[in-house]
Amino acid sequence: MLAVRRVRAHSALFAALLGVCLLLAALGTGLVGYLGAQARQAVSAGIAALEGSSAELRYDAPTADDAGRQDARARAIIDRELVRAGGPGMPVRVTAAPAANGDDTVWTITPIARQVTPADLPALATVGDRILKALLADAVVGSQGIEKSGTLDEHAAALQVAIAPLAAVEPVPLLLVAAIGLVTLAELGRLLDGVRTRETSLLRSRGASAARVGWTTAAETAVVAGLGAAAGTGVALGVLTAIGSPSTDPVPAASVAVAVVAVAVALVTGVALASARRTFRRGAADETGRVRRLAAPALVLLLVAAAALSLWRFLQFGSPLSPTAAGAEVDPLAVLAPALCLAVVAVAGLALVPVVAAGVERIAARGDGIRATTVAREVSRRVRMIASPFVVIALAGGGIVLAATYQPTWETASTRTAGLHAGADLVVTGTTDVAKVAAVPGVGAAAPVASLSGALQDESTVHVTAVPAAGLVASGTTALGAVDTARLAKDLAAEPAVVPLPATATALTATVAWTGAVPVLTAQLVDASGLVAEAAFSVPSSSPAVVSARLPGDGVARALVALDAQLQPVGAPGELVEVSGVVSAFSVVAGGEADDLLPTAPWTLSPGTTINGQATASGPLGYAGQLFSATGLRLQPADATAVPVVLSRAFARTISAHVGETPNLDIGVVPGSFPAKVTAIVDQVPGSPGNRGLLVDLRALQVATLRAGGAAVAPTGIWASSADPVATASRIRAAVPGSTVAGPRLGTSVEVLASVPRALWAGMIGGAVLALVALGAVAGELLRMRADEVVVLRALGMPPRRLAGMRRLELGVVAGAAVVVALVGGAATSFLLVPGLARAAILDPFAGAAVPLHVDALGLGLSLAGVIVAIAAILAGYGAQVRRQAVTLTAAEVTR
Repeated sequence: MLAVRRVRAHSALFAALLGVCLLLAALGTGLVGYLGAQARQAVSAGIAALEGSSAELRYDAPTADDAGRQDARARAIIDRELVRAGGPGMPVRVTAAPAANGDDTVWTITPIARQVTPADLPALATVGDRILKALLADAVVGSQGIEKSGTLDEHAAALQVAIAPLAAVEPVPLLLVAAIGLVTLAELGRLLDGVRTRETSLLRSRGASAARVGWTTAAETAVVAGLGAAAGTGVALGVLTAIGSPSTDPVPAASVAVAVVAVAVALVTGVALASARRTFRRGAADETGRVRRLAAPALVLLLVAAAALSLWRFLQFGSPLSPTAAGAEVDPLAVLAPALCLAVVAVAGLALVPVVAAGVERIAARGDGIRATTVAREVSRRVRMIASPFVVIALAGGGIVLAATYQPTWETASTRTAGLHAGADLVVTGTTDVAKVAAVPGVGAAAPVASLSGALQDESTVHVTAVPAAGLVASGTTALGAVDTARLAKDLAAEPAVVPLPATATALTATVAWTGAVPVLTAQLVDASGLVAEAAFSVPSSSPAVVSARLPGDGVARALVALDAQLQPVGAPGELVEVSGVVSAFSVVAGGEADDLLPTAPWTLSPGTTINGQATASGPLGYAGQLFSATGLRLQPADATAVPVVLSRAFARTISAHVGETPNLDIGVVPGSFPAKVTAIVDQVPGSPGNRGLLVDLRALQVATLRAGGAAVAPTGIWASSADPVATASRIRAAVPGSTVAGPRLGTSVEVLASVPRALWAGMIGGAVLALVALGAVAGELLRMRADEVVVLRALGMPPRRLAGMRRLELGVVAGAAVVVALVGGAATSFLLVPGLARAAILDPFAGAAVPLHVDALGLGLSLAGVIVAIAAILAGYGAQVRRQAVTLTAAEVTR
């Protein structure tokens, strides 16, 4: 009964405590649940999007004589390895069925997409090989061998990588909210103890022990905080369900609620217990404030040291992630850096408040500024009272600045990096039909691309992106200005040694004479986009003969790169045969007319031509030599032109190349080495997965490859531009069966990592609400503490309006100073940490790439304006209450 009455006597403060616990539980549960739900939904969607072999793991074994026993053993082994890898209840189905040949049995593991969570990905990524080894080691199942197929494990590993950056930035909003919540709860505990000082003294005088007072306060706080935390958890779960991100795991929600209640009870009870113990020790050193004055600098120094250590760790790694043997993991010290840096600035700003106030007081005392003098004196005297709202406002405001810088910084850097990796809005693989993709509604332009891997002599990888120069302009992405496609296209412009053919060409004709071996001719053709086509000539029956080759006749302008002559000597195997061949007439048929193509300058033999003997070019268009067996010769126009290439800065440094130089590149993409001319060096090459990249025109690369005696380069995909990549990707998948579409805005990690800025904004807005609660609580405490002062000043003749204005100005100065400190602290923390935080949340960032800091000026302005308006409303209410006190309070209350 006593506890209930004590709670009712201070219902406003207990209501504030309940509200703070409600808000903290709602924010904590909401942030944890939302970020966790986003990760789960991304993983489920990523698994559900897999089809065919990519969505399965299959193990194929010859069916044993005892098929039932073999199947039971295989299932037992698979189940055992699944449990070892991921624990019981792995969300997969295991089925067995006869193979298509009827002689084998296939065990198939298929994930249940809607049940797969991020925690299941490590097991799915590694279990494939574990099961294979276990099946092979079993005499019943693997005695005749096992074949593994399916790429579910590879895709699970890719999904794991895609959501891994979330762990680096997920704690930031939670830590900031926790810091603000701690200060707010501590302030409420101190205010509650302040209004109950007389009650505590009375209870102690009636025989109550300090421990009993503490336990009673703990019980009261536990009930109130428990109700608030339960309500907040319920609100958060309801909101998560409403926005489509329901929390399926009750443990995080319960943990947050328990943590909120525990912290509230510990802080409020600790203050009450300490106060009860001091009740009969009025002359003690602690009562005089000496211990607090000595302890405060020590605590500040401890906070500064912790922030310095955390900041050092953060800057050492460049992000909250520390490198490990397995990759990277969140460093527990570095991840605290944002919250600790904001706290240090807030505390430093608080330490300056009395200094500044004392200075203002001295200046005002020289003149008639009694109002300024009084306000400065009161602020300087009551630093301990205003400390909590000051720190909380500084933390919340700094957090808002952090959110306003993190979101645009991450979005810009992430979009730019993803755009550079992809090279285009959409990357279509599984088809090379450029015309079919270009015809899909929503596709602005399409171009073939070859994404190739080369290697240097030290076996380090170099990525080669080959795309038509014109296609780069029409289909490539600018990656938010990181790529100047028009300039790159100009740098890649090349005029290789080819023979242009009219777009209306329908056939090639040639008169061929030969000795020793019949030449079977094939024309190598390339169009402007870099696609290669072959035109086979008719086989001559006698020498000389007129042969012809039909051209595609699709209206596409092509150029002749080379003529291949496949020779089969007529002599006995291993016998040296003299061979020769000459093309005496060569023309292209277009529009019913023939145009002469016979070169005036002699053509040469490709250095990469396969020669089983000796052969040399002969005449304008011919060959002569001695052969042992069948071989192929490639005749091509003479050329001394280097291929224009664009290098990434890292690759250029590796080979010590500079713009204008012509190095012979031997990287395994073109047979042997090919002469290249460095026309530009850029930070990153579009379409490259790493820092070492080379960009080349696909047509020029095709010509260089063919001239080196190699086969045509097969395009690996198609770049497509689109104003709405998400919708267009769906249309491409439907229009081109079997195709796979990727892009900067289609990755699994995009939506997952985009949830962090939203969570940070939500947390900081909640923190601002907590700061307003702390400010309101202090205002209420000041009304109680300074009621006697109001009567005295009224008795001295100060008008109620002026008195209210001075009191409002005091609190306004504190709030204004806190907002200024928040801006300074937020700006400094953002400058130091936000680029690193953003980098940690970027998938496959380029090594050493700068992450410029950006600011969401509109969001920052609106948020701060909202906070300032709310502070002004609290100040207005506070002033109104002071004025009311000045009118209603009587002198009797002063003397009582």
